[in-house]
Amino acid sequence: MQIDRNITLLALSSVIVLALILILGTSLTHSRRVDLRENRFLQTIEKYKQMGLLENDLMNDRTLRYRLSLATLDYSEKKTFAVVKSELKKQQALLLQEPDNVERLLSLKEYVTALASRMASNSVFNGRVTVNETPQKNHLNILFLSSDPDNLLTGFEDISCAFTGTSNVVLCNSKTINRTLEDFDRVSENFSTAIATLDSDGSLTINSLANGAILKQLLKQNFLTWLLGHEIGHVILHGNKVNSGSMPLHFDFVYDDKEREADAFVVHAVRADNSLQAAFPVILLEFIEQRYHKIYQEQYGSSAMVFPARNSPVEQISITATSYSMPLLVRAMSLMDQSIHENSKALNQATYSVIDGKLAYVGSYKFTDYYEFLKTRVHIVEKPSIQSSRVALCFLIFGMVIALALLAYSQLHRKGHGEYK
Repeated sequence: MQIDRNITLLALSSVIVLALILILGTSLTHSRRVDLRENRFLQTIEKYKQMGLLENDLMNDRTLRYRLSLATLDYSEKKTFAVVKSELKKQQALLLQEPDNVERLLSLKEYVTALASRMASNSVFNGRVTVNETPQKNHLNILFLSSDPDNLLTGFEDISCAFTGTSNVVLCNSKTINRTLEDFDRVSENFSTAIATLDSDGSLTINSLANGAILKQLLKQNFLTWLLGHEIGHVILHGNKVNSGSMPLHFDFVYDDKEREADAFVVHAVRADNSLQAAFPVILLEFIEQRYHKIYQEQYGSSAMVFPARNSPVEQISITATSYSMPLLVRAMSLMDQSIHENSKALNQATYSVIDGKLAYVGSYKFTDYYEFLKTRVHIVEKPSIQSSRVALCFLIFGMVIALALLAYSQLHRKGHGEYK
């Protein structure tokens, strides 16, 4: 009896040791595979640099430049025009004391570096950001490519940006982004943005229609903030999961919990930055209105008297949303909901900038109550995606196969049991 017990314990110990060896071997193999993949990835990036595939400008316009806002002005306490003007003058006096606070127009690389550095400042990547450089270990690395001939990222032609899961690299397709930014050049009307400039004689000029070129630029910058902030969120929130071998995470395509978390990260990141916290929600409202306006025209043929500032629309626009095809308008409205939830004054702020040599602030002349009304004019039809339907069908077929197998087994068991009797 004792011998049998010892043999059993020995067998169990052998099984446990063998299992540990297999686990260790699998782990080492996986680690070796990851190292090989990373080495090939970095070699390919270096090759792309030599081929000139890294894009330092967008829209084929090397004169396109970006502005960084300087600070936030809160006018949520029903401040009078005189108070706002007085605060602007004080801010101008402070700005003139600092030589660095002159109007500075940044290249794409400079702008993205500054933006990413701000958004990653409360993470392990604080002070560790590279843009269009050889990826560095323990850094957040962002690359803009014009093409991907060696297929570093599956489906590169259709994506805007994606977190690859290798070397903390975010790959962006400059051609896809260009097409999106070109849409903003078609903007012909301003629906909510106001720009005020403090003139040399001390007078304050508020232009509710805003300069068209500046408005387009602000919309482009805000979209880049959203797009890049989303991918930075993936790196910070989901880096370990993706680096361990799961699929890359895209701004486009499937919109699941990870994508919602990455969008939410954008709201948290801009909220933490004094200059971004006003700029992002204000221009996001303009983006929402531009999208709403476009869809309204498509569905009703006219956008005359659509907005409450002119006349409240009776009709709702209807949008179909699935987890695989989530319209940008729906995502933008979710971002705005989160922005207002985290900061009830989100639309009652303006951001300071220097525009054309003048101190200016950019704000919204429509506020939370208007946005809440606009939401009631959007009817979202949620449908299961084709992928979800396919998964459900696969489970159904699998369940039917199991049920048939059990039924067959039961019949055979009964028949065999009867013959034994």
